[in-house]
Amino acid sequence: FQNQPAALVNELAETLPLHWVQLHGEETPEDCAAIRRPVLKAFSLADPPDAGTVAAYAPHVRAMLLDWPKGRPGPVDW
Repeated sequence: FQNQPAALVNELAETLPLHWVQLHGEETPEDCAAIRRPVLKAFSLADPPDAGTVAAYAPHVRAMLLDWPKGRPGPVDW
């Protein structure tokens, strides 16, 4: 899901049924907390999360992943 209301995500997760929910948008830690399934929160390698961001999300998500920037074909230069 990307930038969808928690109510919609929860409804679809229950209807389908999904065991996990993966979020790829601008969801806040509070948005993640409103999801009733375990959340996997994706972050772009173009703007990886710092330690403060990881700490803010940690209580509300089951896992985090770093994903390639949309449309970027090759590795990211660090």
